Amino acid sequence: MSREALGTPEAPIHSENVRPIRGPETVNTPPGGTEDDQEMLGGLAIQELLEGNGINPEAAQSLTRDLARKEVYRAYRAAAQYAEFTPSVATAIAHYDTPSLRVVYPTAQQIKEQRFGARLVSGFLGFFSSNWSQRFDSYLERRGRQAVTSVAQQTTRTIKAIGEMETPKSGFVKDVSSIHADIRSSYSNLPNILDKLSGLSIHSDEEPHEDKDKDYPTLSKLAKLSGVSNRLALRKRTVRSFAPEINKGIEQFLSKQGVEVPETPEQPLNTLTRRLAKRFVPKRVERIPSQVEDMLTNIYGVLPESGMKFRSSFYDLCRHIGQRHEQGESGTSLTKKLLREIDRLIG
Repeated sequence: MSREALGTPEAPIHSENVRPIRGPETVNTPPGGTEDDQEMLGGLAIQELLEGNGINPEAAQSLTRDLARKEVYRAYRAAAQYAEFTPSVATAIAHYDTPSLRVVYPTAQQIKEQRFGARLVSGFLGFFSSNWSQRFDSYLERRGRQAVTSVAQQTTRTIKAIGEMETPKSGFVKDVSSIHADIRSSYSNLPNILDKLSGLSIHSDEEPHEDKDKDYPTLSKLAKLSGVSNRLALRKRTVRSFAPEINKGIEQFLSKQGVEVPETPEQPLNTLTRRLAKRFVPKRVERIPSQVEDMLTNIYGVLPESGMKFRSSFYDLCRHIGQRHEQGESGTSLTKKLLREIDRLIG
């Protein structure tokens, strides 16, 4: 749950202040002994979730290390304050898959315990009227429900989209191969490819609207989730100027995946942007193929082999969190275990 949703200002965390962390060093271990970093959460660990779905932890590590470490550090700082809401978010997500499951929404008391301002206002109003205080508590619970529901909806949309991909890994390679064939035929096709990925392409009246993603079905879904293609589409003329380098990076990726890549014929490309870049920043142009290859390799590495299996595994994880909470385990304890596991995975 975001701090903004609960009305909590968040202090900026600068990258220079982010220290390497380790679960056992950062999180206080509970009385009675240490917790195992490998501990299973209701029979399903994050490591198992990744490897069981064909996701390469090393690729995930390469793709998310810097951002993830900052976010985990941020989460460790907030864990003691906001971790009690983890079961609320987990059960709200699981509820979308199994409507019969009860959502554990945060109570006004929980919110006031984590938010000094809310506690102060509630106490001030209660000094004059208990009804005012109760009405304010109802407002806090309503805001809490809205925040939990919003996070659950966003997460569910992502998991649902991945679950609709029958074979994300192989589908990704197939779509990249199709893009390579289109670029290979003509560099001028690259802007149109970006339009298709971002859903901006214009279709004739005869073409069904629901078929707009048929050219690159897997990549189109991933692009919508990330929003990357929309940003690229806005700069498609600039991107087209470096079509040869982009195409070379795609070829390198496909070759490593065992795909036979035909040779791309020579095509003239002499835009002003390309001439200026090769004149003033040639090193940056030379790095484009390796950057494209690395990006595609990392995305491929974190995609599951089966979208449906990954979807089921994720919802299982959320259900297990809810079950452990019902058995008496606190949200703080569950959150620390999750963060410790994530910290271990990202190195």
